[in-house]
Amino acid sequence: MVMGDEPFIVFWGDEFMDATPSVTEQLLAAYEKTGSTILGGMRTTDPADFKKYGYAGGEELGEGLMRVSKIVEKPGSEAESPSNLATLAGFIFTPEIFLALRRAAEKVKPGQELVYVDGLNVMMENGAEIYAQEIQNSEYHDCGSRLGYLKTIVDLALRHEDLKGDFKEYLRSLDLK
Repeated sequence: MVMGDEPFIVFWGDEFMDATPSVTEQLLAAYEKTGSTILGGMRTTDPADFKKYGYAGGEELGEGLMRVSKIVEKPGSEAESPSNLATLAGFIFTPEIFLALRRAAEKVKPGQELVYVDGLNVMMENGAEIYAQEIQNSEYHDCGSRLGYLKTIVDLALRHEDLKGDFKEYLRSLDLK
């Protein structure tokens, strides 16, 4: 195993948050406080988001940190969600996640998908503490669709000091009919 007995960071390839301090710095700060698995998150009540993201609920500890007591993958609606904290943007997992996922896989029925939330729920059932950190001073970018990807590229190019002048000039030159 590459990570051995050490915690490790996971980021999805189709989303990210541009944050200050960075998402990694905020996740690491939360891990240093707790020594436990950390789920990055953002607050959202957009009805469409409850069909796209997992949500965590639990005890609010201040400074955006939550001790998680419930995690639901894609609850479908705000009423079915444990809170408005969507779990995305990155995670710090402890090595216990691997055994928990193996145990969770034993319960998966044919045709069902095993997701990381299944492993986290097994960990909590066995007494592990899981925390969620709301990522502060951030902007979320969903690159999971072609349009979302293109919007993100344009937004970031227009902010990049070395690119924005030439890129704006290029955009103005387009015949957008």
